[in-house]
Amino acid sequence: MTSLSYIIEKVSKIQMEKLENYASEVTSKTTLNNQKESPWLFGKTFFHKNANLLLHKEIVEFAKWIRPSKEEIHLRLHSIYIFQNVVSSIWKNAKVIYHGSFAEYSNLPNGDLDLFIINYPQNIDAESIFKELQKKLSEVDFYSKCKIILTSAVPIMKLVDNFFGFKFDISLKNERAAINIIRFRKQMEVYPAMYPILMYVKSLLFPNKMYLPYYGGINSYTLYTMIISVIQSTPEKDQLNCGFLLLKFLKLFGYDFNYYTTGMSIKNGGFLFNKIEKGIIDWNHPEALAVEDQLIYEFYQGKLSYRVQEFKEICQSTYEKIMNNMDLVMKEAKNGNSLLQGTILSLDEFLQKKSEFVQQYNEIFQS
Repeated sequence: MTSLSYIIEKVSKIQMEKLENYASEVTSKTTLNNQKESPWLFGKTFFHKNANLLLHKEIVEFAKWIRPSKEEIHLRLHSIYIFQNVVSSIWKNAKVIYHGSFAEYSNLPNGDLDLFIINYPQNIDAESIFKELQKKLSEVDFYSKCKIILTSAVPIMKLVDNFFGFKFDISLKNERAAINIIRFRKQMEVYPAMYPILMYVKSLLFPNKMYLPYYGGINSYTLYTMIISVIQSTPEKDQLNCGFLLLKFLKLFGYDFNYYTTGMSIKNGGFLFNKIEKGIIDWNHPEALAVEDQLIYEFYQGKLSYRVQEFKEICQSTYEKIMNNMDLVMKEAKNGNSLLQGTILSLDEFLQKKSEFVQQYNEIFQS
């Protein structure tokens, strides 16, 4: 299985350093304020006359806090390792590859694990493969819940592991997923601001399963493409300013974007297009997003996002909260207040999960 070290090194040492250097003029002191409401600040208070730069600094700090911790990474890899051993006991040459948010170092604490299997017997159909795997996993008491779904576009096995409660989504021979990992890494290098904004916006969408397409939500692939589109349309001098870019994103998709007629692409520097003229509008859900896929010709992501009105309202309310917080900081001279405070509705859930990871890690690896 491929190590996460490459991703961690690229994100932490290059992208995040660039973003931290961008806000080098922001000063800080430890006051122990906002530790409960804004744990990503770790008791620090930031000071600067530019509100966008303060917001930039806080978004970067939030991304560093919410991203996978050392403990979480070890636990997820440990669970995948056990799963790989079970797979290998059935098919000696089969390999398990993880993809999606965990491979991209962008999963939330409660995020699923996306895996696909290669080098399994090609003369056996997906249903038989999954049933054999389910039987073997049951024998070693690997899962608490397991379901095989053959009616989806890609056959999949969904399960919850018995060790840490991780939710697995398992598919077979998913070459496109492997390509997407490489593409995502490259885009993190080209657009450093994309990563922290993605982590924050994903956290906004976590309540009510707004991040799941089969619930009418928006998946990570579509979301980071939308963020890149915003960055591409921004003057180069502001393309590292996460504060400016986040407000632009929230304002665009909360107030200005015409979901019914407009689609977007990040190919060739990025552009918008008319959904009706392209003949890709779904009249059952005309408001659904249309984001051109980077790999498949004339395929558009976001077709299942029929809850975009909720997404729009989330963008609006978050924009208003942040602007109000900025007014408190700048107009009322309350420098040090969190600009993101009150915007993360799943904060308690994230805190609990992070605490569980530390406890589970210590019980297994430190005992």
